Amino acid sequence: MKKLLLAVTLLLAFNANAKLTINGCKNLEEIAGVIVEVRQGGASMREMIEAADGDELAEILIVEAFDVPLMSSESGKNKKVEQFKNSVFKMCFKSISEKI
Repeated sequence: MKKLLLAVTLLLAFNANAKLTINGCKNLEEIAGVIVEVRQGGASMREMIEAADGDELAEILIVEAFDVPLMSSESGKNKKVEQFKNSVFKMCFKSISEKI
């Protein structure tokens, strides 16, 4: 998760389109959710990294998503997705709140 925090910080610091707002964190949370959902669906890391097409933030989120255990039940998968999304949102929000 340290890499993820670094990625969020860098994204917010250097991306001209990423405004230091809660909306930026919401967008990042949604991206994280999609990534971990695909991971929970059984996609391989190789496939996901290739699909990221060089997007460094997506690649970091993918690697972090592979630290989330695969769940067999839908409710278990949903719980892991929500936990991952919340974790990413929390890191993002803490990062922007430090800059305010």
